[in-house]
Amino acid sequence: MLKDLCTGHIDYGHTASGKEIGRYRYARITDIDPLGRMKKKDMRYVDTGQEKILRKNDLVIARTGTQAGKAYLYDPKDGELVFASFLIRFHLDTEKVIPSFIKYYMLSDAYKKWAEKTASGSTRNGLNIETLSKMPIPDMPMAAQKNIVRKMDALYRALEIQENTTQLLEEYAQNVFDYMSNRLQTKGKLKDLVILKTENKKKEEYGTIPIYNSGGVSGYAKSSNGIKESVIIPSSGTLDHLFYVNTPFCAGTTVFYTEMKKEKIGIFVYYTMKKYDMKKLDSGSVIPGVNSDTIYHLPCMIPDDKWLEQFNQIAYPVYEKIAEVKKKAEKIKKYLSFLSAYYFG
Repeated sequence: MLKDLCTGHIDYGHTASGKEIGRYRYARITDIDPLGRMKKKDMRYVDTGQEKILRKNDLVIARTGTQAGKAYLYDPKDGELVFASFLIRFHLDTEKVIPSFIKYYMLSDAYKKWAEKTASGSTRNGLNIETLSKMPIPDMPMAAQKNIVRKMDALYRALEIQENTTQLLEEYAQNVFDYMSNRLQTKGKLKDLVILKTENKKKEEYGTIPIYNSGGVSGYAKSSNGIKESVIIPSSGTLDHLFYVNTPFCAGTTVFYTEMKKEKIGIFVYYTMKKYDMKKLDSGSVIPGVNSDTIYHLPCMIPDDKWLEQFNQIAYPVYEKIAEVKKKAEKIKKYLSFLSAYYFG
């Protein structure tokens, strides 16, 4: 069990309201990405909670909500982090387990199934110190753990290279857009460029077409909607994610997808939309959301044919390269999934 591999006190995180500037970064459930890493954007800070600063070999696990069970092993490269109240901290004992072995186990389907079943079976649909302490851990000798960690670490480093390359290419395209858009003269509204559409695609077994929701890819389907190029815009839930897609896709219930009124204008629309803080467009309901009328009436510049041709001569080759890099990243993720299933079930 997890508690047998830990030392010291198990505790809940710090209760506070994160702010834009502060002494310590505030680590929340939403700051942990699907691969158990601390995100580098949308950071919040606190001035209090020194006793909740994470240390090397600290493992924090989400205890409530739809992401109950999501875990993060503290990486000192992430700087000083105060962990939030919806996380539970365990300090791993390196005499008994290799911390990264636990990290990789907690990314496996075997662990996720356990967490989902355990959380849904509780009275409050969540996890607590008692249930997490009793979490079963694969019993493997240190040598076997080291072998697994060595292989998984190498794949994660390779994945990080692909992700960093994608980020650099996207930043380059952004810089080109920012520089060239200063020359645009004609003003209009987003409705002049796109038609907003909705879909309610559900996950399908053996599907290969990604289904986008406001938080990103939420599953896979067997068929796409036939749109060749689109910008996916959040309509509810997580409002700060935009996605440009030029490969087959589907849309879930929490996004709009765009049909372009003009060929090869998708990248322009994507970078135009990125200028807006979608959270500020929230309609004010209980669940964060943006309606289609608000999006349609967003002011934007309208590119003429000559400007668009010049921009596209740079932007589309960049995004072709991004697509190549993302394919490599997906292959690495599939191999990671294969190894995880092989080692952990």
